[in-house]
Amino acid sequence: MPSCAAPAPAATPAAMAIARITLDGGMPHIIPYQGSTRVRLVWTVYSSLRRHRWVTARLGMKRGFSPGATAAFVTTLVVLGLVGWSIGWLAAGTDLKSQGDADRTPSASPTPSRSPSKAPSPTPLPTGTPTRTDYFAMPNLVGKKFRDARQDAIKLKLGVTVEFDEPSGRPAGTVVKTFPEEKFWVWPGLQIILYVAGPAPKVAVPAVAGKTCEEGKDELVLAGLRIESYPTGNKGKVVKTDPAALTQVTWNEQVKVYCAQPSASQ
Repeated sequence: MPSCAAPAPAATPAAMAIARITLDGGMPHIIPYQGSTRVRLVWTVYSSLRRHRWVTARLGMKRGFSPGATAAFVTTLVVLGLVGWSIGWLAAGTDLKSQGDADRTPSASPTPSRSPSKAPSPTPLPTGTPTRTDYFAMPNLVGKKFRDARQDAIKLKLGVTVEFDEPSGRPAGTVVKTFPEEKFWVWPGLQIILYVAGPAPKVAVPAVAGKTCEEGKDELVLAGLRIESYPTGNKGKVVKTDPAALTQVTWNEQVKVYCAQPSASQ
């Protein structure tokens, strides 16, 4: 009796390609996440692939199915496997969301300890109100001849140091700037600095022999010299100086002062 079943469709190149991809295991590899839902998801896909190979081998080879029918059957199984995979993925969505929310939960960071504030750099002479009662504002000495500016500062009982060769377009011997600057608070005994344009001038060592050591020191300093030392002590009267009296030296030259106390017979 002739069979009423429809003839099996001829195997098309596309169907054979699907069958080859399925038989060769050409499915994307899925890395399982932790959790039971992920394990079931991977197991479902893996079982489908195993089932495809078994059915193809058993039905297609042993039972004489045509290549087209075998490919169509395998394609159906693949579609069913993908549907099962999608359902499993949707079921796993809740776990993924909860896990993602847990990962994004910010951890409590410790409260940073308050670092101590950096102490401000000390200024030589603050402009604020000083605690002394004999203070006064630094006068404006810039632009004056350094000898006149120095004399004005000495009258105010300020110590004065003069530094030469200050770069400036002013004439030589003119005060370019001062330290401290104008209007800073100063007081008697404070040492100020005059910065002067041009080289240091020449001066003669004063003749201070016979004067007390204190008087000889004051006269030498007033002339623009510096005291290097008192080799024989700073008591008594000046015997001599080194360099000697009336020697031409440069301003700020250092001088040794020799003093001696009078003997008991004198």
